[in-house]
Amino acid sequence: MADALRGRIKALDVSIHSAAVYGRVVNALSAHGHRPTVEVRPDWYY
Repeated sequence: MADALRGRIKALDVSIHSAAVYGRVVNALSAHGHRPTVEVRPDWYY
């Protein structure tokens, strides 16, 4: 299914609650070839 969806899904933005995990998230995503916009948003919750 992932192959069928590849190229059809728009890039998603990723909101991070704290700067403490920002680097971990960016490194984890880029290690798998993903490069969405990642931003720290302390007001964001879920």
